[in-house]
Amino acid sequence: MVEALINISNFIAPIFYKILYMSIVGSVLGIIILGLTKLLDNKLCAKWKFYMLLIPILFLMIPVSRIQVNIENNFALTLAIDKVETTLNNVHTLTYDNISIEEEKIANAKKAMEKGSSIKQEERKNTNSKESITFYTVIPIIWLIGIIISMSIFIIGNINLIYRIGKSKKLEDSTIKVILIKCKRKLGINKKIQIRIQNKDVSPCIYGIMKPKILVSNEFIKKDAQVIENVFMHELSHYKRKDMITNYILLIMTSIHWFNPFVYRFFRKMRQEMELATDEIALGKMDKEEKKKYGLTLINLLQTYETPRTVAKTLCVTDDSKNMERRIKKIKALATSNKYRISIMILILLVVICASIPFILKPIKISSVEEENIYKKIEKYLINLEEKNRQVNSENKSDDFKVYADIQRMGTKKEDEEIIAYVWALIKTYYVENGELQSSGSSMPYKFRIKDNEIREYQIPEDGERYESSINEIFPKQIVDKIEKSREEVSEEKIEKEAQKYYQYLNNNASNKTPDYTATNTINSAYIDYQNRFVGHWRPYMAEENGKEINLREIYGSGISEGGELILKNNGTFSELIGVYSKETEHGLIGKYKVYGNGENALLTNNNGETKIVEYLEGSSDIIRMTLEDGKCIYFQKAS
Repeated sequence: MVEALINISNFIAPIFYKILYMSIVGSVLGIIILGLTKLLDNKLCAKWKFYMLLIPILFLMIPVSRIQVNIENNFALTLAIDKVETTLNNVHTLTYDNISIEEEKIANAKKAMEKGSSIKQEERKNTNSKESITFYTVIPIIWLIGIIISMSIFIIGNINLIYRIGKSKKLEDSTIKVILIKCKRKLGINKKIQIRIQNKDVSPCIYGIMKPKILVSNEFIKKDAQVIENVFMHELSHYKRKDMITNYILLIMTSIHWFNPFVYRFFRKMRQEMELATDEIALGKMDKEEKKKYGLTLINLLQTYETPRTVAKTLCVTDDSKNMERRIKKIKALATSNKYRISIMILILLVVICASIPFILKPIKISSVEEENIYKKIEKYLINLEEKNRQVNSENKSDDFKVYADIQRMGTKKEDEEIIAYVWALIKTYYVENGELQSSGSSMPYKFRIKDNEIREYQIPEDGERYESSINEIFPKQIVDKIEKSREEVSEEKIEKEAQKYYQYLNNNASNKTPDYTATNTINSAYIDYQNRFVGHWRPYMAEENGKEINLREIYGSGISEGGELILKNNGTFSELIGVYSKETEHGLIGKYKVYGNGENALLTNNNGETKIVEYLEGSSDIIRMTLEDGKCIYFQKAS
């Protein structure tokens, strides 16, 4: 049992300590940016504040290694970051110490010993096992348990919500559908979005990524049409900003960094700015009077609803009274222009870049000149070493050989009075045998210890089964991560070209010496059937998708050449018999319609339950536009 726990800990420990480092870095950078957003709260729109807050999120999400730069590390912050990084990267994994090698030898030599000795040895095993369970063993396991609990709560909450949505009723109120279609068109949303009625009286919200649904209560759909429209504008703005995806990322990050109290405060701030940024999108589509009504809608919602905490996190509904009050103040101030906005943005960008630099760049104490000399010394050392081995071990004592080396630099660091250097070295010896150029060589990682400008010793991994384990023993984790890439980057082709020059030299010279190579009215009134201006015959002449003109064939097919008309009758029925159709499809081309609002809009519902909105173009008396559920628009002209 103890051995299993230690093995689990050894497996997840590198991940945990990397996450811990990311959490510390993200928190420090987050505190700096939170202070900056607080200082410039009234000078900056919520969208840009939200983008600023995304920077620490990237550090919490992505295990990015700092880029080493050849400058002296004299900054307190970078020194602190280096210390934390080094400490966490050098946390050694633990092994299950059964018995020492010496004890194992003794045990093998005394297999015939009495039972008592075996019992004592077993007791020694248990003692060593208990000693192996340390702080470093337990902490990663506790972290893993925390993730499992946190993710379980999140998953169960989502499953429960999906189940409740599946049991909920689909809203069939045509008036509210019209409002939704109108709001979608304002925001340029083509996605089909359902409205679902929840039993609980919770705040309206949008849920889902692939199949989004707006969740409302029975009490909500009884509210004034202006309130409904404002709420739909807000929730659809959430969809347009892809806030549900952002919210899921925040929830997952909270589960991973559950041990960090700053993450909860920071993510709450992000959700508040998310709401403000959503307000800005919705308000950008409204006139001055509509903006006032939008603010009143927020007050109305604050007085009416209180969403349960766990549900709120899943649905991006996080506003308390304090933030709602802040949102209302922002709405009042939104119209105020700021002539210094560009200057402020440039200033903020510079500050954010400066704040991020210590977490992106890693200054090294060894100067670039000193490091260059170290690597040159290593390359020369390896060539000389191989030349000596050749002279000692080769049966052929001929001078007709040349050693080439290509090294990939994996890093240097100072350790007390020594410099530690890591390289991957490809070493090849070329020689002529039987008139042909032959080669032999090796390719492996090296660890060098350099003191007083001299190479004192080097280490290489063992061959065979011990290769991987010896690599982990010799090299720190950040170097181990570079080994495979370095192995691929050493260039045998470059060495081969140099060797060919040598081969040509041998062919052309008898000597053995080798040379050097170097908008609108609300829908809160009753339908106005008596003021029906839609009655008549209408012929399609143009279609659009996302503001671009498309061919009518994309909607009606090639049969559009056969003609046809949209006919709206005085009795509230319509037919859209355009192009080629059969008796089976004709059923879906007829239905009923109602005129609403100021008499310039109508909702068409065919026999299949599909809806389309028709409206007069502003300033026109003979052109109408039909908006389909997928967002496409068809323009009709009244037949004379």
